[in-house]
Amino acid sequence: MRPNPDIPKDRNLVSFEINHTYTKQGCLDGRRNLTNDPDYPVTSSAPKDASYYKPGEFDRHSLLLYSKGESLPQRTHRNICNSYVWTADGGTFRETNSTLDMVQSEVGGNLNAKISVGASFDMELAFGNSLGTVDVDAMYSAHFNFNMTKEKTSDEGFELDAQPPPPVDIRYKDPKTGKYVKRPGAVDVFRWISFWLEPSVEATDTLSEQVIDPIWLEESPESNAQLLHSLREALAKETGNARTKAWRVLHRCTFVSRVPEKVEQRPAALANVQDEKKSTSTLLADVACNWLLTQKLEPFARGAESKAQLATVLKPHVTKLFPSLITQTRLDFNFKYTALRDKEIRVLVLDSGNEGDALFGALVPVKHVPGEHITRYEAMSYTWGDQSNPDYIALRHPKPDKSCVLENCGNKSSGSLPIGRNLALALRQLRHETNSRTLWADSICINQRDLDERAAQVQRMRHIYKYAQRVIAWLGPADQHSPMAMGMLQELADCVDFANEEEDMMNNRMSFKRDRMDFIMNGHTDDIHDWSKPLPFSGQQWQAVTCLISRTWFRRLWVRQEILLAGKDTILLVGGDSMPWLHFTSAIEIIAQKREALADKVNIHTMIEFSNVRSFSFLRHLRDFFTLVALTHACEVTEPRDRVFALLGLAEGGFTSEIVVDYRKDVKDVHRDALVRASTYHENLKLLSLCDSASEPTWIPDLDRIQHLRPMISGRAALFSAEKAYTLNKEQLVLQGVRCDYITELIGPRDGQDSQAQLGATVLEAARRFLGHDAETWDFQKVQQFSHMLHVHDFFIHPPHINKTQEQLAERINTHSETLGAQLTYLTYFMHHRSIYLTKMGYIVLGPRNCQPGDPVVVFLGCHLPMVLRSIEDGEYNLRGPCAHPALLNSEAILGEMPKGWRLRYVKRVGEPLFENPEGERQHIDPRLDNIPVPEEWELRWRNDGTPFWYIAKEDRWTDFDPRLSLDSLRKRGVRVDDYILR
Repeated sequence: MRPNPDIPKDRNLVSFEINHTYTKQGCLDGRRNLTNDPDYPVTSSAPKDASYYKPGEFDRHSLLLYSKGESLPQRTHRNICNSYVWTADGGTFRETNSTLDMVQSEVGGNLNAKISVGASFDMELAFGNSLGTVDVDAMYSAHFNFNMTKEKTSDEGFELDAQPPPPVDIRYKDPKTGKYVKRPGAVDVFRWISFWLEPSVEATDTLSEQVIDPIWLEESPESNAQLLHSLREALAKETGNARTKAWRVLHRCTFVSRVPEKVEQRPAALANVQDEKKSTSTLLADVACNWLLTQKLEPFARGAESKAQLATVLKPHVTKLFPSLITQTRLDFNFKYTALRDKEIRVLVLDSGNEGDALFGALVPVKHVPGEHITRYEAMSYTWGDQSNPDYIALRHPKPDKSCVLENCGNKSSGSLPIGRNLALALRQLRHETNSRTLWADSICINQRDLDERAAQVQRMRHIYKYAQRVIAWLGPADQHSPMAMGMLQELADCVDFANEEEDMMNNRMSFKRDRMDFIMNGHTDDIHDWSKPLPFSGQQWQAVTCLISRTWFRRLWVRQEILLAGKDTILLVGGDSMPWLHFTSAIEIIAQKREALADKVNIHTMIEFSNVRSFSFLRHLRDFFTLVALTHACEVTEPRDRVFALLGLAEGGFTSEIVVDYRKDVKDVHRDALVRASTYHENLKLLSLCDSASEPTWIPDLDRIQHLRPMISGRAALFSAEKAYTLNKEQLVLQGVRCDYITELIGPRDGQDSQAQLGATVLEAARRFLGHDAETWDFQKVQQFSHMLHVHDFFIHPPHINKTQEQLAERINTHSETLGAQLTYLTYFMHHRSIYLTKMGYIVLGPRNCQPGDPVVVFLGCHLPMVLRSIEDGEYNLRGPCAHPALLNSEAILGEMPKGWRLRYVKRVGEPLFENPEGERQHIDPRLDNIPVPEEWELRWRNDGTPFWYIAKEDRWTDFDPRLSLDSLRKRGVRVDDYILR
């Protein structure tokens, strides 16, 4: 390598882990199975050896990649396709192929394969009227290298030579023939391509913040990581053109070819139905792994847009070229559903089988009426995953002349149904070797193409999971980490005493077995809240658990309903390892309580994953619609209408029965109808906290965008003061509020500045601007306001925590650091797509992006957070969104400041916080209301759980709203409450 004189010599060639979100998985050569990837138009023509990668994908996928970047999978899952090289110079280079030498071999029939050696990859196939097996002689994986040159405008040039590790023997000895053959699945061809980033400041930032794996860069002890980290800091300190001297070249492996598996004369996938050994009804072979077969059939299938079209197109060619793959000329792909009658569901009676056998079963309609007869079945909770390369299950209908259908399902196949690979793996894991098993899985038991049936069954899903004999949560197949993770979590769960589990959960506590107390609590048996001792697990064990909770299943929205409605017998299944769901959640709760002691073990992204898993426990008791929407904001859905439909089974309130599940209805109409109905039912304005001014009317949240936000659900700005104090319709919201402050100045970040480094730098700049450059002079009250602003007034944030935050933040300020550091990264949690501002009253607030000086901050009656508005006409406003204003989060706008020494404190996991005086005494009623008389017609009453409510005898009704906070009462006491029209 010729060194670049602008960069120190030892930094000219550095390998690094890359951010996986910037690779296009599954289409490394521009194709996905039989489909052209639209991002790679060059592949829409005849197949070529060329493929390419486009840096422009960075910008087009920025929002999607941002959310995914917070849950990076473990690097141990990465393969050669995620390997990059960084150099100190750059350019565009030709793509290079490297192939293995392969010799011609002929075994049976007259199938011949000839593969050339060199920079291109050619295949010549000759087929007769039969197909034998494919065999290839023993080979080693070859050396590969790629040479790249770039001629600069100067006389200097650049050249890079790279070589992989020494050759690896990919042979094994076939026990049947005694011959050495190439191991199926081993990589035998690599394709490399390079691209360059322009020599600019933006390219320098892109490399360190987007291309390089941020977790690896911040945490890895490897010398290369430390080298790049120091380089980034050095470049950040330079000014002018100094930072433009670092050219970047990324070399990417864009294609791998693997040794094809043998095409057997009689593949296992063609096994006949057990009771029909002489029947001609069979399943189509699974040819996805048979490379030679796929290459021959692929040209004929390019025009197919569905499985049915694929079957029609391929039928004559398979019949002609591969007659041994079928036992008759008819290919029967499609299973035909029969219509369900009222109050019926289908269950799958899964046939027994051995490992590797094809899947067979019966699809049986049964009555499902809670309180009457319900068939015993186990309901499956799983992710559909990629459906483009399905597996198949052969299904049959029950005999129509039998009443006991589960015992007389018949044995004649009615056709094959395509199912996702993940579900197929689950069914193979769950089926018994000798007996059938009755299951319910939505992709099989619901006719997904019938929108009317699908809608009807979705509305029954609440009862399907609630009355299942057991729910099985299938996380996916085992990997190298999962056994260790499951063992670690079970070890934690073994410490918990589950005798009073429900009571413990409601009271925000956990009971431990006495003989295991020291393992968790560091011997402090007299104080259950002493969580100072780190858990005695290794870094490898933490990595295994992080890998487990990062699985897709935990991010899917539908699984919340499936698990929360299930009984206590629910189990978690990973490959062949299982554990009770209750044990799993208890182990996660222990880890969550230890979050401060774990600061040096796990990072902010991992703690977000733990919080996501922990939300299952919170959702069991928090059932108002807006809290459900907020706590599931990061969950994933394939169908956008499911943002509403997937929560109907969990939400409390009669309004849910008024919402008709209709997948034909416009998405925005579905969202708006549900939100308006929920607001009317709950008589509050919590929906405003989900708004970000991205859609019109601005007071209706855009649930399509909510996944990229982190809703702010804490706060009591004026929550219990809005009974009938507003009117709404589809176009406008008329409500009352108190104008309290104005936005005056933006600190940051601006649009496009959502990298972790940029958010951290904004926090430090905000601290300097609001608290001062000298940490020794900081005022604790302002530090408290600063902390509450970033935590959105989380009521668990108390002085000891704030003191610790102050110490860590002061250390960063005093050392003139430009980064927050791992222990303070949590301060940026709510900052994504939000900005920090200064206000006219001298406060610092966290609010929506693109606020302008002069935008008013208003507290609306019935809303738990202050809102930032934008005036459009006299008395009419657009809603910008909620803000965390530290002086307005606890009803100060309508009641004034809290008495000295009083604070809010949660003592239970759910419900409202209590007011605690300096002596530690607690009460439900706000102390600022003690001297305000209750209207004569109202009476304060108490529920059995000790919470208050208000009863008015003349109307014979009750409410949670304090009548002393009504619109009339506030105005009588001199509080200026104005009318606002939001559009």
